[in-house]
Amino acid sequence: MFEKNSGEILNYINMSAITVASELPSIPENLRKAVELIRPKEIPVDCMWVPAILVTTNWNKNDAVFVPEDTLPKAYTILNKPANWQHNGSEDTNSNETIGVVTQYLIVDDNYVPSTLEENKEKYHIIIGILVWKENWPTYAKDIQEQVEKNILFVSMECRNNYNFALREINGSTISDTTYLVERDSTTDWMNKYLRDNGGPGTVQLKNGKMFRIGKWLRNIEFAGVGFVNKPGNSESIIIPDKLTCVNNRCKLAASLGDLVDIVDVDDDEIDKIGVLDNRPPNCEDCDNEVKMNESPELVNEMKTLAEKNEALVSQSTALANELASLKASYESSMKTKDETNASLVTAKEEMAKELAETKAELAKCKDKLMSIEKATIANQRFDKLMTVSAYCEEDRNKAIEDLTEMTEGEFNRLYAMAQSQYQKLTDQTKSNMAKATDQSVTNMDKTTDQTKAAEVVIEVTPEDKNTKEVASEVLVNLANSTSSSNLGAESFKNLLEAMFAKQ
Repeated sequence: MFEKNSGEILNYINMSAITVASELPSIPENLRKAVELIRPKEIPVDCMWVPAILVTTNWNKNDAVFVPEDTLPKAYTILNKPANWQHNGSEDTNSNETIGVVTQYLIVDDNYVPSTLEENKEKYHIIIGILVWKENWPTYAKDIQEQVEKNILFVSMECRNNYNFALREINGSTISDTTYLVERDSTTDWMNKYLRDNGGPGTVQLKNGKMFRIGKWLRNIEFAGVGFVNKPGNSESIIIPDKLTCVNNRCKLAASLGDLVDIVDVDDDEIDKIGVLDNRPPNCEDCDNEVKMNESPELVNEMKTLAEKNEALVSQSTALANELASLKASYESSMKTKDETNASLVTAKEEMAKELAETKAELAKCKDKLMSIEKATIANQRFDKLMTVSAYCEEDRNKAIEDLTEMTEGEFNRLYAMAQSQYQKLTDQTKSNMAKATDQSVTNMDKTTDQTKAAEVVIEVTPEDKNTKEVASEVLVNLANSTSSSNLGAESFKNLLEAMFAKQ
C-alpha cells in the first residue's frame, strides 16, 4: 500500500480518522459480535475477562504511527503477554503491578468486521481478551469495573520496535490528514531530535520552508504487553463493557460508542497533555483541589510563578539542546574526517600490497629463469663428461640434454659410473683385439714377403724389350692377385710398391 524511498517524503494514504476521535462509528452490534468470537468458553472463577481494543492503525496521540503492513502481521505477538496497571509491569518501575495476561486477539476493520491485510483496507483494530487475576488483585479488579463504568479507563499497548519517520503538513492552525512516510537513514537521521519521544517539540521545518508534525513510523513491531491507563495514546483503545455491573446506562453496549470516547476527544493543541507519559489514575481529591486553586488568588499567583520558572527551564533546556546539537555536529564532523583518513590509509595499504605482490611475482620469474640457466649449465657439463666415457657425439647433445637436466646429482653419478665401467670394458676388449690383429698382421707380412720374392723371380725372367711401365703394370696385377686375401695394411702396401719401383 506504500512505497519506500529513503530521503524522500512519500504519500501513504489519506487517514482521515486517525485524529478525530469523535468520528468513531457507533456500531455496537458488530463490536458485540467481534467480542463474542474471541470470548473463552469458560472463564476461571478467580479471573475477570476484559475485552479491549489494543491498537488501531493510525497516528496516535503519542506520535506513534501504526501502518497496517507493519502492525497486523505481528498481532499474534500479544498472546500470553502481561497486562499491568498504569504500565507498572517491569523491574525498572517502582512496583511490579502485573495483574493479568492476554489470551485472545482478533483483527477487525473500521466497522469491527473480522478482516485481513489482504483486503487492503485503510484502517484496522486489534481486539484482545485479557484475563485479570481478580483473586490476586481484588482492588485493581474493582477499579477496572468502576472506571469502565465512568468511561475513564482504557488500555495502552507496549511494544518493541524500530522506527522510521512520519510527517503531516501543518497549514496554519490545521494539520493535514495526509500522512507521509520517510525512511530513516544517514540523510534523514537529523530529524530524531524533533520527536517528542526524544524531548523534541514534535514539529520540524524542512528546507522548503514547510512545517510538519513529526512522528514515529513503527517498524519490526513485537508486542510486549498491555497496560490499563486513564490517558491512552490511542483514543480508540477502549475497554468494551462485558457483563459488568453498571450504575449508569453509558456502560451498556446499546449506548453510542461515541459517548464512550468523548472524554479523550481533545484538540491538537492539547496533545502535550495526554498520552502514556502521563498515565496516573485520576484522583477526585485532586479535582477538588484544582477547583479550589481557581478560586484562590494566592494559588493562582503561585501557579503563575511556577509557570515562569518552567518557561525559564524550557529556555535553558532549549539552549542545552542546541549546545548538544552543536557538539553532535562537531563529533560527526570529526568522525567523518577520521573515516576519510582511515579510507586513505586502507587505499594506500591496498596499493602497497599490490606492488609487493607484483614485485614478488617478478622475483619469482627471475628466480625460475636463473634456476633454468643453472640447470642447463649443469646438464651441458654432464653431457661433456659423458662424452669422455661413452659413444655420445655432439649431434646427440640436444636429445640427451633434457634427460640430464631433470636428473638429480645422485642419479647422474650412478649413470656416469655405469658408463665409465662399460667404457673400460670396451677399451680393454679393443686393446685385446688390436694385439691379436697386430700378431696376425706380422704373420701375414711374413707370408707376403715370401710371395714378393716369388714375384721378383717372375720379374727377372721378363723379356728385356718390355719397358718399365709395362713391367710395373704386370707387377701390380700380380701383386693384386697375390694379396687379394691378405690383411696387408695400406702402409705396407705402399712400402712394398716403392721397393718394387726402386728395384726396376
